[in-house]
Amino acid sequence: MSAYSATYFENQAQLTAWTDELEFLGYILCELIDREAFNRRGYQYHQAADLPTIVEILRLQLKRPNGCFSEMMSDGELKTFGQLLLKSKQIRNLMAHHLTRDHTRLNQLAQTKDTLSETLEATIRRAALHRGIHQIAWSPYYHVCKAYMQARGPLTVMIPLNEERLLSFRDRILHDPDLEQERVFRRRLKRKATEESRRKQKEDFETALVRKQQRKERDIAMRAKHQSEKLDKINQRFIKSQELGYSRLNKIQTWMKEEQRLYHRQRAEILQDGFAYPTGNEKLLTITVLAISSPLWLTIILIFNICQKIRGYYHHL
Repeated sequence: MSAYSATYFENQAQLTAWTDELEFLGYILCELIDREAFNRRGYQYHQAADLPTIVEILRLQLKRPNGCFSEMMSDGELKTFGQLLLKSKQIRNLMAHHLTRDHTRLNQLAQTKDTLSETLEATIRRAALHRGIHQIAWSPYYHVCKAYMQARGPLTVMIPLNEERLLSFRDRILHDPDLEQERVFRRRLKRKATEESRRKQKEDFETALVRKQQRKERDIAMRAKHQSEKLDKINQRFIKSQELGYSRLNKIQTWMKEEQRLYHRQRAEILQDGFAYPTGNEKLLTITVLAISSPLWLTIILIFNICQKIRGYYHHL
């Protein structure tokens, strides 16, 4: 086998494994948030949906303003999640078209796959908590053929959503030899109810009620947290806008004061140069002074005229 063929099979196996893992996580998330979307796209068996279909379903949910994702993620997380979903289609396309890429490109895709897997698992746990769903049915591909031949039906495993990591659970199921045993496909026989079983059933029911109440409280707390974050963003935006407005007003006020100082300084310089024609205000001031002092200067004029007449009379004598 040549080095090129070995590289091809190695890369193809890696891309196939990544695609299977992303389809596994995407299938679970779609089952939680919009399982009817598979039926609308012609997938009566939901697990048969490929990665592009899953990405399309999830991206449509991301665009809904009041969807499930908008209640669980911030705007930045929604944007990052959408970008990762688009990049995941590159992994599937390389696998489907048997294209070989260098190690640098594969390392970039590996980082994308790891980040998207972590995001999908975290989102699955949030959605499961939000919807109150604890497990999802899944048929492991590794055992499908043999299980179908022995039991006339595919083996179905219930995936717990709030316990171990989902990919770890998947690997454990796929490599568990006990799943191939015939006892797995046998139905459990019904047993008669006893006092102990009734008591245990009652305790389990009460425990389930407590867990349900706790889930509701966590859901309320999560909603309150998201609401508080949105309110904080609005408050910060408003405060920033107010500060910007006040800053602009202060600049305008400073500019007006500078203009006023410049005006008074230039006017004082002009007045210091010499005679200046009286302005309208100065004329008004002069008239006012004359009007106030009119009795005094009228008396002086009268006395002056009398003195002139007396002096003329004695001059003629």
